[in-house]
Amino acid sequence: MDTNKKKTVTPRVEAATSSQVQDHDTPDTQPVRSKSTGISGTPIQFQQFQEQMKLQMQQFEEQMQLQFQQYQQQMQLQFKQQLQQIDQRLKHANVNDKIQKIQKAIQDIQEQVNHVDDQLIEMERDRAQTRNMTLGTGRINPFLPVPFPDGSFPSERGLPPLRNLDDIVQLSDANVCEYHDLYYPDEVDNNATIATLRQRVKEAIGCLRVQVQPQS
Repeated sequence: MDTNKKKTVTPRVEAATSSQVQDHDTPDTQPVRSKSTGISGTPIQFQQFQEQMKLQMQQFEEQMQLQFQQYQQQMQLQFKQQLQQIDQRLKHANVNDKIQKIQKAIQDIQEQVNHVDDQLIEMERDRAQTRNMTLGTGRINPFLPVPFPDGSFPSERGLPPLRNLDDIVQLSDANVCEYHDLYYPDEVDNNATIATLRQRVKEAIGCLRVQVQPQS
């Protein structure tokens, strides 16, 4: 046996440690830009943002519902008390006085009903605008219709719906002016451009996170 034969040594390959491997972004941590919201971030951040906005919107709607119920109960109590007061006054009045007091009571109640209607319109406008603020361009989930200050909706006025950013971009100049005048009845600017009025319409429905640009 040849004792001088060299032994073959197989080099040992050590596994690279995590500190020896160059770090790379995983798909969940690579920054991207959302086409629907116009916001930059990682998919994880987008998911966290969506969950946070969903929770906030749920809390907001629950709060609005509770406030509405409390307000409704309060108004019912006030109406009941007023009717009781009217009944007491009518018991001690002559016919003419009764008629006058009834007319006055009806007028007071009508004014309070009008006030309630105004409050309900404002609550609905706030709800729709707040919801639309979380929808980005509205191309994935469409915008909610936002009523005008008088309580009417665009569909009741024969106007095209504003379901997403593209609907706003594609509005005719005449529709832009009509939308603007209905959302801002007290705002008069004869020097405003169509682009400015279109931007104001976008703000009126709660589309605030993206610029008015058509979809590519």
